Amino acid sequence: MPGNTRRLKYSIPVEADEPWVDLFLAYTDQIDDSLFAVSENVNLVAKGGGTFSWSAGGGTVSWTSSIDFIGFVSGFKATLPGPDSATLLNDGDVLYIEMPRFLKTNAILSPLTTNKLVPANTLKLHDRLVVAARLGSSLVFNNGFTLQDGASSDILDGQVPGLSGSDVTKAQVNSIVTQINACPILSLETEEFFDGAGFTAGGTVLTLANNTASGLQAAHVYRRGLRQSTSDMTVNLAAGTVTFVQVFTASDSFVVDEWLDCPIIPLA
Repeated sequence: MPGNTRRLKYSIPVEADEPWVDLFLAYTDQIDDSLFAVSENVNLVAKGGGTFSWSAGGGTVSWTSSIDFIGFVSGFKATLPGPDSATLLNDGDVLYIEMPRFLKTNAILSPLTTNKLVPANTLKLHDRLVVAARLGSSLVFNNGFTLQDGASSDILDGQVPGLSGSDVTKAQVNSIVTQINACPILSLETEEFFDGAGFTAGGTVLTLANNTASGLQAAHVYRRGLRQSTSDMTVNLAAGTVTFVQVFTASDSFVVDEWLDCPIIPLA
């Protein structure tokens, strides 16, 4: 009587099995099939589904059109029909498909759910492909996108989740943009050079091109290569000016390192 491997339950010969060659060949065929399936999974593309919707209370995930799983090995596809829905009531429940191999024609799939993807003797774990899983009140898809409770979005049809459907509104995105733009670490460093121009000997004020209209945040001033301290000058960020204690001379030169606001543009 043949035995089984520990994890994927491959049939293997055991001690004193006769004849053992047939069992050994069956074992190598299963290994070959598994490696083929894993290779196909890496190159599998999922497309379609239309709009996915998720309700955590009833554990219902629905999609508005068919989902195609295309492997590019056989030239055929396996399709999960839509519109349809599935129920994921418990944390850890998954929506999955059983991917057929060595297709010679297009195949139709059924939506399957479980809490554990336990391999069976006739169907190995690598043939069970997770479409989405429930984690708490969220629904996480195998491409990394997430739907929160009550949200809808085009997960596989080329749209950006959160910017379509009801997942995240434009107002919410722009609110986040406003908060980010208020953070002073978002800045762009630039420099201004003053060498025989931009100042007059005997004067004390440098006027920066990057003034308040450009959102000047900070300025470090170097006079003849030496960084000036606050006791040597006063920087007015609002006016975009630097006022020195000592007057300019004809041999002066200046470099001003400036930090400017670099805001994110809100959604129109």
